[in-house]
Amino acid sequence: MESEQTNDALRVYARLLRAGRSVQARWERTLAEQSLTASQFAVLEALLKTGPGSQRDLASHLPTGAANLTDVLDKLVARDLVKRDRDSRDRRLMMLTLTRKGRDLASRLHPAHAREVEAAMAALSKGELRNLFDLLGKLGVVEAAGSVPPQDAPRPAKLKQNLSSAAARVVAARKRLVRSTPLPVRAAARVGLPG
Repeated sequence: MESEQTNDALRVYARLLRAGRSVQARWERTLAEQSLTASQFAVLEALLKTGPGSQRDLASHLPTGAANLTDVLDKLVARDLVKRDRDSRDRRLMMLTLTRKGRDLASRLHPAHAREVEAAMAALSKGELRNLFDLLGKLGVVEAAGSVPPQDAPRPAKLKQNLSSAAARVVAARKRLVRSTPLPVRAAARVGLPG
C-alpha cells in the first residue's frame, strides 16, 4: 500500500502533466498555423533572446535540452529561418543565427506566445504564480541534483497547501479553456490531429 506522501506526489504529478499539456496544446494550435513545432519555436525564441551562439549555448537556453536539437535545427535551416556558420575564432564550432525571415517570425510570434501563456495562467494571482514558480524550481533543483530529498527533510508549512491551491486553479483554467474550445478542435486534439 502506498503512503499518503506517495499518493499526494502521484496526484500532483498527474495534475502537473495535464496542466502542461493543456498550455502546450493551446500554443501548438497557433504554431501549427505557421507550420512550426514547439521545439522549433523554442529554438527561434532562444536565438531571438540570446543572439547568435553555438549549439551547446543554445541547448542550455531550451526548456527541453538538446535531445533532438540537430534535427530541429536542420529543419529550421531548410526553411531559411536559422543560419549555420563556422565560428571565425574556433572553426570547430558552428554558430547559429536567425535569418531575417527567422527573426521576423520569432519577433511576431513571441508576443503571441506570451499572451497565450498569460491567458493560460490567468486563474492564478501574482502571488500564486510566484509560489508555483518557486515550487517548480525546487523540483528542478531536485532533478538537477539527480536525487530526491529525504522524506523527513524540512518542508515549508504551506508547501502542500500552496501547490494544491495553484494546481486546482490551473485545472479550473484548463476546464474553462476546454469549454471555450470548439468541439471539432477538442476531438482532433484527443486523437493527435491539428485543430
